[in-house]
Amino acid sequence: MSDNSIDAATQVIADQIATMLGETEEHPRFQIARIVQVCGVAFAEKMVRRTFETEENGGLMVVDGSRRRTVGGVFFYHVKGYLRSRRRKKKWRLRIVEMADVFPDLATLVEEEQKKFEERQARRAQEQPAQNESSSAPAEQ
Repeated sequence: MSDNSIDAATQVIADQIATMLGETEEHPRFQIARIVQVCGVAFAEKMVRRTFETEENGGLMVVDGSRRRTVGGVFFYHVKGYLRSRRRKKKWRLRIVEMADVFPDLATLVEEEQKKFEERQARRAQEQPAQNESSSAPAEQ
């Protein structure tokens, strides 16, 4: 989905989520709208619930440990983590590619995973004939 326009209903939901998360800046609000648009309302709501559960349990620190993540930062952390964990599934791979304009590093991850997958397939294809030959050879005693 290369169209960055957000329909009115999606925008209303995204605005509600952004307000709950304390996001006031334009770019994070746009990211939230794209998440709702591409992944769906149920997914976004699930990530909001996970965010507030995390906050109730003490929140998350930023990578360098200098401070806690903002509530919005926790939300984006969970969204990215979930999408990364599902990136091997074909239906999610398409969604991740669609999300590349929101999280550019995910497009790179998809490309890397695709390359690794192709390398594994090539290795398996090479190993398969070798295994067949060794299993059909008579056992030496």
